[in-house]
Formats: sequence, C-alpha cells, structure tokens
Amino acid sequence: MSRLMSLELDRVEVMEEGRYWIALFNEGGETAGIQREMARYSRQDLARLKYRQWAAMYPRRLVMLCDRATILARSDRDQQEHIEAA
Repeated sequence: MSRLMSLELDRVEVMEEGRYWIALFNEGGETAGIQREMARYSRQDLARLKYRQWAAMYPRRLVMLCDRATILARSDRDQQEHIEAA
C-alpha cells in the first residue's frame, strides 16, 4: 500500500446522518464483527462510489454497503453490485 493511500485511510471522514452506510469488518469476515463504520451518506450514488473505493482499498477484507439494516452490496461476493435503483 502506498504512503498516500495509507494517509487517506487514516483520515476521518465527517459522518452524515444518511441512510446509506459503509462498514469495514475485522479480518475473518462477517463473523469477526465490524471494525468500524467507514461513512454514512444520504445519497445512494455517492454511497455506491465510496463503497467501491473502500472495497478496492481493502481487497482482503469484507466491506458492506447498507441501506439502514438492509445489505445492498458485499465485497466478498461477486463484483457485480446488487443495488436497485432508488
């Protein structure tokens, strides 16, 4: 991982009060638990974009995009997102 990417990952994003949220799981996947909530967004298109970025930054970790309690996409599944148009 490059130094620039490492610095970007350490940066804390300002959390919105949005319905879409992105979770980064501990090593070991879903059963290992959520390490941290990466971000929240009120816009689905922005949440989808950020989900793709986080999934690319953590290729060996589980990253999930959720709409409140509904899982919209998981990085451990096929690369095609299963997000329906809002």
